[in-house]
Amino acid sequence: MGSLPRRDLVRAASIGAVVVAASLCNAAPIETVALEGRRLFNDASLGTTGLACATCHADFDEKALPDGLIRPGHQLPGVSKRTASVGWGFTGEGAIAKAMGACTGHFLRGKGVPGTDFDPAAELSAEQTGALIAYLDAVATGSEPLTLDAGRIAGAEDLGMASQAIATLTGDGARGRTLFFAACNSCHPAGAAGIGKSVVESKFAGTGLARYVRNGGRVMPWFTSDRLTDQDVADILAFIQTLKGQ
Repeated sequence: MGSLPRRDLVRAASIGAVVVAASLCNAAPIETVALEGRRLFNDASLGTTGLACATCHADFDEKALPDGLIRPGHQLPGVSKRTASVGWGFTGEGAIAKAMGACTGHFLRGKGVPGTDFDPAAELSAEQTGALIAYLDAVATGSEPLTLDAGRIAGAEDLGMASQAIATLTGDGARGRTLFFAACNSCHPAGAAGIGKSVVESKFAGTGLARYVRNGGRVMPWFTSDRLTDQDVADILAFIQTLKGQ
């Protein structure tokens, strides 16, 4: 039997530590809850779009264990310690639970705008939210950042300025190809339609595509500047133009 990848060994060790701690304290078997959270984290059937939590977020330290992918969302181990969601703007008590519900309804189920088209608090049961948090706490190392600097660009004026800034840059298509397969290919395989629409057949280009990258869409997640820099996005757009034959 082959050995487990290092990333899975780290996860198993982390969950194992929680199991030992719980047994010493005569606590409830949190390992069962954490393992259910792991299943939910990777379960695309939780929604209808084909996305799962794991599509957009890492459940491990990406700097310590890089896997070659650039996910739109920030890594989530230890997320329960954060007091705000930079993506959705939730703050204070319950902010992370609301963010989980917002992501589930918006990205996994394609319901639209949280708070307008659906109630994010109604998307996941208390048991499901608790299981996800238990798992993400179990795989935390304790060194995760409690605050994130880069947030979603949502305002129309700010978004327009950000998109224009990207469009003025000269993109490197060769570098963009590497970035595309790291960041975009899971939803747009080789530029074709998959979970997301075909970028080759898209009517959008330049600032139009840049806006989607920075602000997302009904199902498409956004990439903040600490995930893809402006130059990264310009390089990806240059590669997409080669796919279009332009």
